[in-house]
Amino acid sequence: MEFREEHITPNEDEGEPGRDGWYLYVPVGKYKVPFTGLAKSEQIGVMVQFAAALARVHSHDAPTVLLLDGGGWNWLDGLLDAFAPYLAKQPFQVVLVLRSRPLNFGGEPWQEWGAAHFECGEGIGNNTVTEVSR
Repeated sequence: MEFREEHITPNEDEGEPGRDGWYLYVPVGKYKVPFTGLAKSEQIGVMVQFAAALARVHSHDAPTVLLLDGGGWNWLDGLLDAFAPYLAKQPFQVVLVLRSRPLNFGGEPWQEWGAAHFECGEGIGNNTVTEVSR
């Protein structure tokens, strides 16, 4: 991945404003495409990699926990399975919060992970926490 500085002049005929700034380009095959040209699930993958890189740097100096809120992610189980081993091998702790556990949570990619299920009940004090069995 790389950042590129761009100076794009306005296209008044098309009604497009100019824009100056630094933009992220990501390798896809033989080409590097702008971050905004990626699918949302691919953008999430890139952001997770950036967050992991930052946490890796911080983990050299202090205990570090990376908290990933995946509640709004549109990832399918296959994408989650691909990132599970990557995140499990990092030199810091990872907490991944999802709306529901992956369908194949007992599978190979998740063997290094512990899990808990949180359920919100009606009213105050009616919440439960249980360990997820494999």
